[in-house]
Amino acid sequence: MKIKSNFTFESAAEKLRKELSSHITVTVRKNLIDSNKKWLDIDKDAFVGIRVTFYSDGVSSTTYVPNFFARMIFGGLIGGLFHHSARSSFKKQIESFLMSEFYE
Repeated sequence: MKIKSNFTFESAAEKLRKELSSHITVTVRKNLIDSNKKWLDIDKDAFVGIRVTFYSDGVSSTTYVPNFFARMIFGGLIGGLFHHSARSSFKKQIESFLMSEFYE
């Protein structure tokens, strides 16, 4: 498995927006110190989000609570308990989509 030669973070974000725009928000983020390090933040709602980093041999994704106020009010642990299944199913859906679109 290898990443396609025409891959860019912007093209991945645009493809996700086009295919799944009805229920997700996609943002391209980059490191403030090293601008070559980029990742995608894919948010389904205030409690379900995924941070995706692309590598040459696969996708690395981490689930998180995207909304600061949701983390502050409910806490990461309580929100994690109630939304664990939603996060894991969303993560599997996004990973399979990205692997099929951007890897050979």
